[in-house]
Amino acid sequence: MVENVLDSTVGATANYPSVMVTCLIETGLMVLALFFVFRDGEKMYSRFQEYLPLSDLQKAASSERLRAW
Repeated sequence: MVENVLDSTVGATANYPSVMVTCLIETGLMVLALFFVFRDGEKMYSRFQEYLPLSDLQKAASSERLRAW
């Protein structure tokens, strides 16, 4: 019984290094993406609105809804 518990524990902790590296990489990519969103967010948003197939009135209304949210 004790051997089974030890085998389970060792098996479960064997993946920790790879999980930690993956977590650090994903966190780094998220921070990098957020940096650019906060830095260039207004430009991204205005360029995105150019591609929307809406009238200017509808774009303005959707913009106001997003800003109020």
